[in-house]
Amino acid sequence: VGMGRLLMLQLHRVWIWSRDTMRRIIADIDTDGNGEIDWEEMKEALSRFKDTVKGEIRKALKVLRNDEDVEESDTSKKDLANQEKNTYNRISFTVMLMLVLMMFLEPMLRCANSPDWPTDQCPEATAEIFYWYSVCGMIAMIV
Repeated sequence: VGMGRLLMLQLHRVWIWSRDTMRRIIADIDTDGNGEIDWEEMKEALSRFKDTVKGEIRKALKVLRNDEDVEESDTSKKDLANQEKNTYNRISFTVMLMLVLMMFLEPMLRCANSPDWPTDQCPEATAEIFYWYSVCGMIAMIV
């Protein structure tokens, strides 16, 4: 099992999630249940969407207005949260780089042009490629 197979599994999961989400959205918009979105249903959905966006903007503005009255302890809490977020972002970026590197080092991709691909045995994948692929995998797990 290599990065190519993991990538395909993740893409499949994203596809299923996207498809199911779109089905739920369409079912929510299609109020008469005929399987089609009529003009009136579309207008109602856009009106609800506009109201939802307005509500979210109001919430965000309320939070921003309350930030003006922040005490020193709240500022230090925010600073700590920002530091944790920055650390998390650096770790996520490092893991992403390792996974991209592993994708390029994927031993089975060396045999992609082989007539019996996918295969467990790939003569084009040298021991050095397997070594560096394993090293990157271990670093990604450690991070």
